[in-house]
Amino acid sequence: MFFRAEQHAPSDSGTQGRSVVQTRHDPRLTTDECIALSDDQLVDKTYDVVCQVMGVDEVAGDALATLVGELLERFAPEAARAELIRLHRDLEALSLVHDALAEDQLLGDLESLGQRQAARLLRGSPDR
Repeated sequence: MFFRAEQHAPSDSGTQGRSVVQTRHDPRLTTDECIALSDDQLVDKTYDVVCQVMGVDEVAGDALATLVGELLERFAPEAARAELIRLHRDLEALSLVHDALAEDQLLGDLESLGQRQAARLLRGSPDR
């Protein structure tokens, strides 16, 4: 995996405030290790990286989360549903969502997931 990090150098560093782009290889996760991951583990690792990106650039991280979510829903809908349920259970466990609201929020999010799946089917239908 390769990561590209851009830093703005201070004006007294000889680069006169220009952006310094560093590219580094992240050897922590190999292709073979990715292949060996279960679908759920792959989703978890992917969203872990999305969170890391959000920590550096919230706008890019948010866009990446949206794109990853769409890819997941299109090509692995069962994994997307399982991730949604896991996320709600984690929020519930952290008491970030009240128990009475948690089930309603989960059902609403699952309904939204179904609506997006239906919209994708309509978009791909030959009548359109």
